[in-house]
Amino acid sequence: YAYIFSDNSVYIGLTINPKRRFLDHTTKRGPVYNKIQQGHSYEYKVLEDNISNHLLSDRENFYIEKYKTDTQFIVMNTNRGGGRGPLKRVCKKSDIVSTHSQ
Repeated sequence: YAYIFSDNSVYIGLTINPKRRFLDHTTKRGPVYNKIQQGHSYEYKVLEDNISNHLLSDRENFYIEKYKTDTQFIVMNTNRGGGRGPLKRVCKKSDIVSTHSQ
């Protein structure tokens, strides 16, 4: 996804939970939150959807570089893309394999 701001700055991100990530960006301190608090209007744009999990980081980096080479935009990302934070896998009890030693 991208947040494209009225001053031509852009923030590129990745998420598997767009609603939660949108809430994070609009309620928690960070570059997107700060820009919104400064009164800049923005467009939220989905760059790609249904990407295989193993390709997410590569695609985020692709878009960061793409926007960096477009002189119309100022890329706000300060870190290399691909950081996913903690990933959680929800599983059913039946998915857990138990081993017992005797």
